[in-house]
Order: sequence, then C-alpha cells, then structure tokens
Amino acid sequence: MNCLDADIQGLLQPRSTFMQGVYQGLTITSAFQPIYSLAHRRAVGYEGLMRVQNVQGEGISPLAAFAGMQTKEDIVVLDRLSRAIHCANFSEQGIQRAWLFLNVNPYVAVHGRTHGPFFTAILQQFQLDPSQIVVEIVEDQIRDEGLLSDAVSFYKALGCLVAIDDFGTGESNFDRIWRLRPDIVKLDQNFIKHAASNQTINRIVPDIVRLLHETGSLVVMEGIESEQEALIAQDAEVDLVQGYFFARPQARAQVDPLYGLFDTLKQASVRIGKSTRQQYDIWMAPYLQAFNYFRVSFVNGIEATSACLHFLSLPDARRCYVLDDGGCQLGANMLPGTDGHKRDQRFLSMTDGEDACWAHRHYYRRAVAAPGEVQVSRPYLSISDGTLCITLSVAVYLEAKLYVLCGDIAWQGGFEAKQFGVSHVVDAAD
Repeated sequence: MNCLDADIQGLLQPRSTFMQGVYQGLTITSAFQPIYSLAHRRAVGYEGLMRVQNVQGEGISPLAAFAGMQTKEDIVVLDRLSRAIHCANFSEQGIQRAWLFLNVNPYVAVHGRTHGPFFTAILQQFQLDPSQIVVEIVEDQIRDEGLLSDAVSFYKALGCLVAIDDFGTGESNFDRIWRLRPDIVKLDQNFIKHAASNQTINRIVPDIVRLLHETGSLVVMEGIESEQEALIAQDAEVDLVQGYFFARPQARAQVDPLYGLFDTLKQASVRIGKSTRQQYDIWMAPYLQAFNYFRVSFVNGIEATSACLHFLSLPDARRCYVLDDGGCQLGANMLPGTDGHKRDQRFLSMTDGEDACWAHRHYYRRAVAAPGEVQVSRPYLSISDGTLCITLSVAVYLEAKLYVLCGDIAWQGGFEAKQFGVSHVVDAAD
C-alpha cells in the first residue's frame, strides 16, 4: 500500500500530554513561538515549529529532515504529519483568540492537493476553525507563479489566512506581493539584523513596511533578538513581532501578556525620540539661523550669491539656489568655496541646475503653500551629487514677484551619521 493511503492518524503517538509523530526513523514534536501584536501587547498567534530527532536521538533541522526524504510522497507525508501534530498540540492547550501559523512545504503547497484531501479533515478532527489558521508559504522557492497563485487561492478559499514567509530573500519582490495579495507578510529575519548595523537599511525599513501595508497586508518582523531590534521594528510600524527577545519556542505555548516589556519599549522609544529631536534641533539651529539671514538679506535686495555665504560656510551645507514662481531654477547652484566635500564625478551631468524645474519637489510645493515660513524636507536623494540631503526652502516676495529660496544640507554624513542607532528619522514637517 502506498504510504499516502495510510491514515496520518496512525503515525501520531501520545507523548505525555502532547502528541508526537514517527516517520522514516524520525520523531517529530511541536514547539510554539508566540507572535505578538505591538498594539495589543499580547500574543495573537503562535507559529508551530517542527522539532525533529533522528534514530540516534540527535536533533536535526526541519530542512535536513525534508532533504532526507526519498520520494515526493514521503515529503507530503512528513509535511502533513507535522501539521497534524501542531494542530493536535495547539488544540489540546485550548488557546483562545489566537492564530496558529502553519508552515507548508513549498512542494506540498503547490502539489499537495493532487495527493488527496487532508487539510480540512485534520482541522475538523482537532476542532480548529479554518479562520484560526495562518498558512505560511515561502514564495521565493516556488518559481511557477501560476501554481503559487493557485495555492494562495486554495487556502484562502478554505477560510484560512495566508502569510508569505521570508519576504526579501531569493525571488521575492513587491510585484509578486501585489499580485498574490497575501493577508500577512513576514519579513525575513535578515532585515532586522542588517537594519541594526546598516544605516541605509535602517532608513528604508519603514518605507518597505509602508508599501506592504498599502498592498493590504499585515507585516510581521521576525528574528528579533535584542531591544535595539525591537525598537527598530516598533519605529517601522510593523504590526506583529516574533523572536527570542520576546519568547523562545516551547512545547507549551506562552500565553501571558507582556505588558511590562511593551511598556518599557514604548518608554524607551519616547526617550530616544526626545533625545534624537533635541540633538536634531541643536544640529539644525545654525543652519536655520543662517538660512533666515539668507531670506532676510534677499528680500532686502542683496544678491543671492552674497546673501547665502554664511549658510554655505557651515560644515554640512552643500548648495543654495533660487527658484521662480513656477519652480524653475534661476542661475546656477551656489556652492561652498572650499568645503572639503569630494564631489562624485559620475553625477557631473546633473550638477548644473540652471533652468531645471523643481516644481514637482515637495520642498517647492510646501514653500509656495505657506509663503514666509521656512520648510524643512525629509531626507531624499539629491540628483545634483547622488547623496542624501535635506532641503530648507522658503517662498518670499521681492518687488511683487514670488521666489523660492533653497538650501541643501548633507544628511548622510551629516546628522544621520551622528544619531544612527535606532531609526528615528526626524520628520521636520511635524
């Protein structure tokens, strides 16, 4: 008899108060790692994780266990057995108001249905409603997008939620996410590791989370192991967090809320944010003062090249320029005389901004919307030299004509380099 015709139930064995399974010399048990909501400060889900021992009693990884299967039929049985064990042990604990996250082997996700029905029956057997289940699919291992889309649709049709796991590795990309429309996206743990040590990644994580939210997905940051990583995840506004910092996987799921820990994170975030804002205000003060001198001098008829000299003498100042009421630049960029800033020759073709139109830029639009008020942009990439900068801008009238004065300040190498640690990007618009 083909092993797929055997009842999965026959492979389950009671072990103390929990179930285990034995197949092909491997003993499989469950461990559950909580997934916490930052807003609710308690676990709203648990990921069922395989714990595998070989015949010698040595622990091996799930990847090694699946790699050791001889046939595709064996892969299906091992995958189904692991899910049955997780369902049995989760149900036994009677956990309320929480999802059970179940990993599905990529082959089984797209081909499992051809081996006969299973999932609905096992949920019924252990009295779990499909709405309690989040099916995790590692989509970068499935190259056929049609099969992947069918798999997502199949589990959604059953009433389950679908999570794309390890987003950010291999072939995973936003294009796939927009088409598949998963309910949840789990960011690969390398995101948080790199964000804790790399300024560029730290800066873009909130934007990645924002884009995923706009696709209609909740976002989980997994692999969090330190307070710094937890703060980065919190500042990025992810919905859910998972990792050793909060709880390790264990046979009996941890159900106690972590109100104290999350309150501590909140207080730390507020404290760091306040300190960062104070540092930012101190760093920015001389630039604002010099830029206001530029504004007043220009309105009083002093030539722009002379009016902005004080601003350009500051260490992180990069350029000044003047726009007309339509956003077109009048004259060339005004640059520091000797600022020690080595200019990237690869951007030489865009260094000269004369006659360029910057009407699409946020710093121009915000300035003309509030004449006389100095605006400070968020960090953005300057195409004039290929570096990250912020722009001060102000709309002024001179002889009844509207002008917008602009001054660029290096952000990368400027304030960002001084405050890197947690991704508190000061929003100067607030």
